[in-house]
Amino acid sequence: MKKYKTLTMTVFCLVILSLIFMLIAVILPTVYFHNIKIIFSMLGFFCGMVGIFGGITLFISSLLTEKLNWSQPLILVILVVGFVSVFILPNFGTFGCFRYNIAKVKSDLKYLAIAVERFHKDNHKYPPWARGKDGVNAFASPDSGAYKRHTFALNASLTTPIQYIKSYPDDPFSDTKGATYGYYTDGNGFIIYSWGPNTDENSRDGWDLEVDVEKVYDSKIPQPSFTLLTGKSSAPNGGAYTYDPSNGTVSEGDIYRVKQ
Repeated sequence: MKKYKTLTMTVFCLVILSLIFMLIAVILPTVYFHNIKIIFSMLGFFCGMVGIFGGITLFISSLLTEKLNWSQPLILVILVVGFVSVFILPNFGTFGCFRYNIAKVKSDLKYLAIAVERFHKDNHKYPPWARGKDGVNAFASPDSGAYKRHTFALNASLTTPIQYIKSYPDDPFSDTKGATYGYYTDGNGFIIYSWGPNTDENSRDGWDLEVDVEKVYDSKIPQPSFTLLTGKSSAPNGGAYTYDPSNGTVSEGDIYRVKQ
């Protein structure tokens, strides 16, 4: 009986830890504690799943052996707390924020694509792209990925003198606060893109869309192209250009919109 009490209390402590970890992940602001939120979310998920599995095992054991009847209410509490920690709180925490930001990115890219097409209709060309001091992310640190990023050129703004958009929307997955999305055109088409949930602005791993966008995007072939969708087969880490949520909420690949 003492062994069962110890197991029950251990499982109870695990789900309480899970609840604490998940609450911390919910409370911490994503902008400043992105990586810490992910760590706490992972810890909370692990503790919660172990607690749920342990609680189910103990509950079944109590029904079969009638040795744990004294603790059945506590086991039910364990299962409820574990369920809330693993399946409810994440919708308000880190992964909930990611899903919200993914939806925002898709909406922003559609908004920008409409503005780019309107610019093309009026000027018979697509807005030029630029990097560094000539791009709209010129305010960023010269060492940042946002500064080096292909984006909209300052000398052909979508905001003035004709206001195709009110302002350039922020990329929520950029490490540089206020930095807008990536943009590239080869003259006959365009691609607008976000860093994606893995927020790899300052990770120059060689498989990011930003690194290869001039080679990957070609309006002469149907877009999105096979390479853009699948990534490079030679990538040692299975790197991807296209974000696919089926690989995990936080996974490789960028979110983009090409000329339709």
